[in-house]
Amino acid sequence: MEHLHGTITSRTEGRLRIRSESLKLVDGAELFEALKQVRGVEDLKLNKITGSLLVNFEPAVFDEARFEEVLNSSLNSLALFETTKFATKAKSAKQRKLSAYRAMRKVENQTMALAGPLCLLGLSLKLWKLHSLAGWIFTAAAAAHTLRYKKQLLR
Repeated sequence: MEHLHGTITSRTEGRLRIRSESLKLVDGAELFEALKQVRGVEDLKLNKITGSLLVNFEPAVFDEARFEEVLNSSLNSLALFETTKFATKAKSAKQRKLSAYRAMRKVENQTMALAGPLCLLGLSLKLWKLHSLAGWIFTAAAAAHTLRYKKQLLR
């Protein structure tokens, strides 16, 4: 088994142990169902914690090439599925976070854009309550904006 997806850690007459990181993620029932179809396979034991697969087989009838082919195809399809699933989750989480930041930035900017002129209007018309209220709103929005972007501001 030269092209096996994993490493053969031990091999004796009728027994084979394979270790692979992919075995930690595999659905044991599906893998067992596929590997049990290989001629000569008697028993399979999977340890997901260590990523180890123990195979007991009948040496006289064991089809090593077919076993290697089935194991590789099972683990390759799993690896492709897990990679795609992880990339999709990571991408969507990143997109959600970015969308939330953009929405908050828009609210902060609109608030400051509205409160600033109101503050000046209150000052020019000597409406002190309007001036004071708009000033507090503008200050709160500016503080939220500053706290959100403090890492970029401190560079």
